[in-house]
Amino acid sequence: MKKKICAIFTCLLLLTCFAVNSSVSALTEQETDIEYFADGSYIVTTITQESFLTRAASNTVKGNKSHTYYNSNGSIDWVFTVTGTFSVVSGVSATCTAVSHSTDIRASKWKLVSASSWRSGNQAIGNITIKQTMLGITIQTVERTVTLTCDKYGNLS
Repeated sequence: MKKKICAIFTCLLLLTCFAVNSSVSALTEQETDIEYFADGSYIVTTITQESFLTRAASNTVKGNKSHTYYNSNGSIDWVFTVTGTFSVVSGVSATCTAVSHSTDIRASKWKLVSASSWRSGNQAIGNITIKQTMLGITIQTVERTVTLTCDKYGNLS
């Protein structure tokens, strides 16, 4: 009798674990775009999406959008990333609930002037102003706005 109860309990436990695992899952997707400049440098824009899907009507979608600047030699000079968390009611609406940003300057010729991020509706928005200097003289100033948008189906763009 104890063996039967133990076997039934084990089966119920396995079914419960399967139900929990199938009701919540995390997906990671990545999308990339490249913007080329006349001097041979380019910016790679990458969107990484982690969707936390549940069987409930409301889901959480988290992801980031990065601008990675490569110089004409193909080396990374700087990276600016905006991360957003979105609450999605599938097919109805998406709202940005949290936003943050990060900067990674790898080349000493670039200096950060400012960086900020904020949320607006279904968007996580970041702005960076960065300047390239040589011998203390500013050669160029670059300002980029990075907008991560979540649609009502939980897709990031």
